[in-house]
Amino acid sequence: MSGDGRDRIVREMAAREIGCGRYFAPIHRQPAYANEPHRCGDLSVTDAIAPRMLALPFFNAISDAEIDEVCETLTKLARRTPAEKAAGLPKNSEGPPVVL
Repeated sequence: MSGDGRDRIVREMAAREIGCGRYFAPIHRQPAYANEPHRCGDLSVTDAIAPRMLALPFFNAISDAEIDEVCETLTKLARRTPAEKAAGLPKNSEGPPVVL
């Protein structure tokens, strides 16, 4: 799933009144650290995963029913649509959404 796929899921979840959004950019991509040297070495995996990051709702009063609704909706939205299947598009060719 690309960033476009993640953004589609965010829009579809919002249409169902389920709040979620993009997860923050990795720290080495934050403006405050733009000119700082990276001490961790190669961060290519982080950079590859970051566009797929999705922050789901979480709060201390979330009910089991709400958790179930979020999970079921996300599962449904992350699957290929019939049109995508008919077009022969690969399933999550860039990997599944990364959920936090």
